[in-house]
Amino acid sequence: MIEITQKNKKIIKYLTLVISLIYTFSLKFDAGLSGGLTRYQIFFSALAAVLIIILLAGDLYFFIRDDEKNRKSFDRSLFTGGWLFLLITLFFNIKSLQVLEPVFHIYLSLAFTFLNIYVAFFYFILSVAYNYLAYVYIPWERAYFNFLSFTTFAVLFSAMGYLLRKERSEKKEYKSKLKDIKEGAKRIFKEEEDAILALKTEKREESFSHSYKIFEERIFDILERIKNFLDPYTVCFVKIKDDGKYYRIVDAISENEYLRYNEDISLEQGVVGWIYKYAKELNLKDYKGSKDSLNYYDRYVPVKSFLGVPVYLNETVFGVLFIDALESDIFTRETENIIRISATQIEDAIQNARLFQQVNQQSKEFKALYDASKVMLSYVKLSETLEGFLELLTPFVNPSYAFISFKDEEGFQKVVIQKGFPGDISGLTISEESLISWSINHKTVLDIKDYGDKKRKVPLINEDVKIKNIDRLIVIPILIEREDRQGALVLCFKDNGPTEYEKNLIEILTNQLTISIAKALYVEKIDLMATTDGLTGVYNHRYFQERFTELLEKGKRYNETFSLILLDIDFFKKVNDNYGHPVGDLVLKKVSQTVKNGARKIDIVARYGGEEFAVILPQISKDNAYKFAERLRKEISELTIVFEGGRLNVTVSMGIATFPEDGNEKAELIEKADNCLYEAKRSGRNRVVKAGDIK
Repeated sequence: MIEITQKNKKIIKYLTLVISLIYTFSLKFDAGLSGGLTRYQIFFSALAAVLIIILLAGDLYFFIRDDEKNRKSFDRSLFTGGWLFLLITLFFNIKSLQVLEPVFHIYLSLAFTFLNIYVAFFYFILSVAYNYLAYVYIPWERAYFNFLSFTTFAVLFSAMGYLLRKERSEKKEYKSKLKDIKEGAKRIFKEEEDAILALKTEKREESFSHSYKIFEERIFDILERIKNFLDPYTVCFVKIKDDGKYYRIVDAISENEYLRYNEDISLEQGVVGWIYKYAKELNLKDYKGSKDSLNYYDRYVPVKSFLGVPVYLNETVFGVLFIDALESDIFTRETENIIRISATQIEDAIQNARLFQQVNQQSKEFKALYDASKVMLSYVKLSETLEGFLELLTPFVNPSYAFISFKDEEGFQKVVIQKGFPGDISGLTISEESLISWSINHKTVLDIKDYGDKKRKVPLINEDVKIKNIDRLIVIPILIEREDRQGALVLCFKDNGPTEYEKNLIEILTNQLTISIAKALYVEKIDLMATTDGLTGVYNHRYFQERFTELLEKGKRYNETFSLILLDIDFFKKVNDNYGHPVGDLVLKKVSQTVKNGARKIDIVARYGGEEFAVILPQISKDNAYKFAERLRKEISELTIVFEGGRLNVTVSMGIATFPEDGNEKAELIEKADNCLYEAKRSGRNRVVKAGDIK
């Protein structure tokens, strides 16, 4: 079966369009040659065309609405439209069908594109059968050619509609899959983001508020049961404020509308204050006190009986549950027991609400830490790990400025990644006398408030960098086992910054970061071992071949030039024979280090084999490569290698070949450079020969 590619589909569509246009105009021209149509034929042809257009417009309207119910209506409507068309052309004007055949075929194509496939096939068979009757079966026609022509175009347009149908189906499927992927990714990253943001102080307060609402609902249920069972005048639960001087009504059910809701009520006097002060129950059977004693009302109420009990939380009076009545001596021992039990239920409700809030918050913390560690452990390279951590942390703490410093391979503490600074401070060296270095050396978190108001003798980064308008500074050392690769997280705030709880979480997340850093450094070490030569520290032969292939493909694709230098140490065998292999190894190290220091970061320096090295210079012409090689040759010839027992000087010979000037294939370029190297040695050594110089 022939596979229809996207390009072939387009060709088929355009070809079909051109054929349909030619076909339409040819029919009109044919009708003109035959002398035109009678007025009745014109009338009925126009009527049929108008009806078809109306049906198509109606069907298009239902299709655009695009719901299942209307799609079925669309199927029925188009199916009915086909019947009407056939009836009109059959009973009124058979010959006018020739003028309307282009519309008929387009209509048929639309059926295969948008309609139920079985309905489209039924429509196709019906139209072919009808035209067989119109052109062949009726004795006075016998127009086999016309029937064959009609059937051919019907098949062609139906096939085009079917291809469009498949294309629409594939697009719909791809869009659906793409949507699922996007939604899935969105859900994954949204959950991780929400998990971290859920630890912010305001989110924790929302969680506590939710827990408190659950507690209030439970309190109301208890009060409602007391009211239904004992029928007091007022049943109320009040909470003691943290200052121990006031209380507030949490919830109450009362026949009096003058309860002091949403007010701080004094504990200095009154029955509630007495219960809180002495932590005892109070049962007043024939109360004749003043309004001030019942200060939970804002005016005098003729209460005669009062019963209240303290409600405890962690052995401290948390609130008071009480009831009162307008009749004297109605609260019996049984009533006291009921109130005590209710107070115990409130205590349980408080504990449950606190426990729920604690468990909920701990669950969010564990999930946040798990998600954060999962995200950070997904990074491979050190730069990705540090940047990813800062991206993860920034929405949580919202610092004005933030950066991470890290010690490089040469032992310098430098800014690796930064956010928020008006200028780019990436790559700045951290002074040994800075706050960052002090934090790392002492393994201590620095949290300096009112940082901008204090005169600082010790800079944050170095003497050249001044950070202004900062109210709070937090420096958290990033400590790993390798002391030569430690760093710090620095957060600067123009406001009060994170709460103490949030700061502790930042420290925990930073500690988690150390695991990811250790993993990234280990991966770097493995990569280094796999790609570098163990003796000289430059790239090995395998890595050289891989990068050579990549540059060659890139050069062919984008027409970019690059040069290859093959370098060989002159008389290296004599060095080994006269001074020994340890001195020979020292020579290899010194020469390779000189070449590496002289090359750019994008250049590839590799040990090609034995005492031979290779250098690839991307985007460097032959003449510039020659200048570079000459400078390198001179530096090596002036290099004095000191060892135990003496010193010596060495020279090198080099050969140069350039892509594409000297070859388009790897083997060809290496051969050209190798021939140039051989010529340099043959003609006296300590020289550079480039391709094209050999006669």
